Amino acid sequence: MKLEEYKNKMTLFYSKRTGEIQTFCTGIQDMNLFGDNKEDYDVIWDFIVIDYNNKILNNKDMFCVDLSSKTLRLKEFKF
Repeated sequence: MKLEEYKNKMTLFYSKRTGEIQTFCTGIQDMNLFGDNKEDYDVIWDFIVIDYNNKILNNKDMFCVDLSSKTLRLKEFKF
């Protein structure tokens, strides 16, 4: 990975069922990040690569992935 990719991109891993962000890393990654567990995580998680955004990193629980468009969106909170 190039240093610029590490600084300018981030990878979000999310639930295929709910779109909830499970974990993230800076830079461009894929499911190989999980090594021997790749096949297990492939079943339940997917990932998207987006431009680096510190607000998302610090508030990942406020966002989720829209499963139909595979884009990031704010979660809808019910009170």
